[in-house]
This record gives sequence, C-alpha cells and structure tokens, in this order.
Amino acid sequence: MDLLVQAFYLLHKKNPHINLYLLGDGEERQRIKELANNLGLTESVHLLGFVDRPTVLKMMKHSDVLVLCSKIEGNPRVLIEAMMCKIPIVATNVPGIRDIVQHKKTGFLVNHPKPEELAYAIEYVLKNERLSTAMVNRAYIFAKQNFSKESAKQKIHEDLASLLPKYQGTE
Repeated sequence: MDLLVQAFYLLHKKNPHINLYLLGDGEERQRIKELANNLGLTESVHLLGFVDRPTVLKMMKHSDVLVLCSKIEGNPRVLIEAMMCKIPIVATNVPGIRDIVQHKKTGFLVNHPKPEELAYAIEYVLKNERLSTAMVNRAYIFAKQNFSKESAKQKIHEDLASLLPKYQGTE
C-alpha cells in the first residue's frame, strides 16, 4: 500500500481534489496512515478498514479506477468484481493478476512497481477515455464468460461429461 500512497502523492500534486480510498485492514494500517500524514495527504487518503461486500461493490461503482499493486497474488476476486462493475483496472504485473488482466486489453499492468510508474499508469488510464472504455468493455465480457455463475456451471458440466459418460448430452 505504501507504493499506492506514494503514487497517489504524485497525482495529488497535479490535482489536489482527488481522493484515495483504501479498503481492508491489517498490520500495515498504522504505517500507511503515518505515510499519508507525512506526505500531507491526511484529508485525501481515507483508510476505511474492513467494509462489507455490498459496500465494496457500491464504492467500486462510484470509483474512477481500481488499483491493485500487490507483490504477489493468488486469484484476486476484487479484479473480477471490478470487471463486472466496469471499473478500469491498474495493477502490478505479477502472477495471479496477469492471469486475469491482459495489458491494455482488460486493464493496465505495471511492470516496474515504482511510484512514478504506478502514477503514470493511473493517470494514463484516467486521461485516455477511449482506451479505458474499450478495456472495461473487454474486461466485462471476459469476466462474464469466465467467472459468471452460468459459465461456472457450464465448466462443471463439461468436466463431469468428460469424466462420466452419463453426463454427456444432459443439462
């Protein structure tokens, strides 16, 4: 999160009216709060802590971009949720994330996680509306085809049909 706060600082210098909302809780919270204070971002960085799923989705729908700058990820559900909410994604190019996000197709991946690179990517996505719109539309289709209830049901049925002949030709 310190990477994101530092990138936000660079963006905030250009546009002091922007805000950063950090959802989730953990041992880094106090350190992130101190970093935001030291950078003069007390009024613009909002550490919301743990929030329930409906609140996460509501906040996503009102966001301009979702940023996930992890060093390592498994299968980040938040990216799929952002895709389904048609929110542009900026994320680090690490395993788990790059399995879901394709650079400049379904989101924007940052190869070198430095504050300047992340700030550039966020600004690029926000300023390039045509690219951003195309990415969110492709991301939505990708998420719907691969992660919706219907697609999951279809994949399970196909797996069962390949293993058990009695499932072939049934719905």
